[in-house]
Amino acid sequence: GIKNPSADETNYGIDFSDFNVEGKYYLQIGEEKSVSFEIKKDIYKELVVSLLRFFYLQRCGEKLDAKYAEDFAHDKCHSDLAYYYEDQNGKAVDVSGGWHDAGDYGRYVVPGAKTVQDLFLAYEDYNYDSDAMGIPESGNGVPDLLDEAKYELDWMLKMQNPENGGVYHKVTGLVFPGLADLPQDETCDMVLAPISYNATADFVAVMAKASVVYADYDPDFAAT
Repeated sequence: GIKNPSADETNYGIDFSDFNVEGKYYLQIGEEKSVSFEIKKDIYKELVVSLLRFFYLQRCGEKLDAKYAEDFAHDKCHSDLAYYYEDQNGKAVDVSGGWHDAGDYGRYVVPGAKTVQDLFLAYEDYNYDSDAMGIPESGNGVPDLLDEAKYELDWMLKMQNPENGGVYHKVTGLVFPGLADLPQDETCDMVLAPISYNATADFVAVMAKASVVYADYDPDFAAT
């Protein structure tokens, strides 16, 4: 065993490399019985699907249907216009869409760009091109991973200032909602944080990559 002082316990590992009979199993030592676990080929396939569907559950600005979102279904949210942080009584703009970043429902360009790039790497490095992962776009002839990434990219394009090309850092409510609030229950004014070097640079990088990735599936979007 390996001593784990942070948990004040000893951890043990079991090597199942030579075990080749598929099925559900558990370990039992005396009266102590483990939770059941599976041994089978493609053991991580369902996990990969669940991980991608997580991004669908984070979608902002559209109603999530129970057919796809199950217990996490909710009505359309955060679809009102947003104001500029430095001019909250001035012009309002449409920056709907994208993914909720966390429990505060803010939408951030920098982690969004990094996440899209990770999805691109999964698509290219592992040839992950499934079009049947249980999101509304499944079956449209485009890998679901790219469909989901495009949902975020469409929002990021709205975050670019059309006059100077700079990109606003995030859009969020001025006050964080309560932890139990559903997305559609956050109805306070949305504000655009000022343009940042971080957001602009990450935006440029991921959009350049997207122009290559989408060339075969959506030439018009790739050109954009």
